[in-house]
Amino acid sequence: MKKLIYVVCIFLVASCTSIEDQVANEQIESYNIAVKGGDPIEIAVEADLVAELFKQAGDEENYLKWKEIAKQRNKEAGLE
Repeated sequence: MKKLIYVVCIFLVASCTSIEDQVANEQIESYNIAVKGGDPIEIAVEADLVAELFKQAGDEENYLKWKEIAKQRNKEAGLE
């Protein structure tokens, strides 16, 4: 019984990470589409959303990376 509970817990943790990764990857795809569209404000917003998703996921490395990208995109859009 303990092994079953342990396996279920590991599965749940792995599933959460996969869901967070999937959501972040979908948001990065939205960012890339915005870049192709060329609207500086939309690009800045999408970059901010990617950074926020990584922050919520507890992924500090990617959060800091995307925060810098968002900062540059906000500057390009005249939002800073």
